[in-house]
Amino acid sequence: MADDKEAGGKPAEKEKPAAKTAHDKEEHRTDKAAKAGDARVHVEPKAGEDPEAKPSAGAKPPAAKPAAAPKKKAPAPAGTKAPKPKTVGKSDIGINVKPPSTVCTDANCPFHGRLPVRGQIFEGVVVQDKMDKSAVIMRERLLYIPKYERYLKRTSRMSVHSPPCIGAKVGDWVTVMECRPLSKTIAFTIVSRKVDAKIRAEKEG
Repeated sequence: MADDKEAGGKPAEKEKPAAKTAHDKEEHRTDKAAKAGDARVHVEPKAGEDPEAKPSAGAKPPAAKPAAAPKKKAPAPAGTKAPKPKTVGKSDIGINVKPPSTVCTDANCPFHGRLPVRGQIFEGVVVQDKMDKSAVIMRERLLYIPKYERYLKRTSRMSVHSPPCIGAKVGDWVTVMECRPLSKTIAFTIVSRKVDAKIRAEKEG
């Protein structure tokens, strides 16, 4: 008791810890920063590696793998056939006719344009082709006479549209099909060109 109290009967004051100096504060900050940096940079070691091993100073990071070159298609064997080219325009206009081999830019072509065909179908011989994209055909028909019970052969001419891709010339046997009116006298268009009229006559004869 005598040690705890001073001579005047007052209790002895406890010693206060010494105030931290600026140098101590600075060391405390650097310790915290180092710990935080270690936590951010920490990388888990791969399997089979020593976690405490440090990379050597002269070691280089692994180089990135180059991108794989695009594979080239192998050339087709010599025996295989080349693919057929795609047909331009319509190949089916509603009747069984072979589409033309050439391509045209005529807007009123039933194959490469926007002209729809329907209705009647006639066959005839081209007798005039001097007009631009138009022709005149002549067709024969049989007219029945009830009084004599006989047939009379009649011929008639009609103006038709002639697409450039078909290329109908004088003497060709053509098939025409009805379409919308293209002019005052033209409401049919050529859809197919057959053998020459002379050759057809020889075959029939």
